Amino acid sequence: MNVTRSATIAAPPEAIFKVVNDFSQWDAWSPWSKLDPAMKKTLEGPKEGVGAIYKWSGNDEVGEGSTTLVESKPSEKIGMKLDFVRPFAGSSDVQF
Repeated sequence: MNVTRSATIAAPPEAIFKVVNDFSQWDAWSPWSKLDPAMKKTLEGPKEGVGAIYKWSGNDEVGEGSTTLVESKPSEKIGMKLDFVRPFAGSSDVQF
């Protein structure tokens, strides 16, 4: 299955790239962080770019899982591997 969504953001690509490529900035914009402000999060690997890992565990709305950056082309593309543990197990490839 392939799901595609798009949005127009009034900012240059460089600015958007910086906040998506750096998991430490995700709380500022991620809708999932707002669903469970008490969600436990850990960051592993490099601060940003390929190899950075974001792990979370929260309430039933956000579940538990991890996201790993697997591709990082400045101001062009970010590829991620998204792995869910709960409420259901599954994996997806994600591109920004």
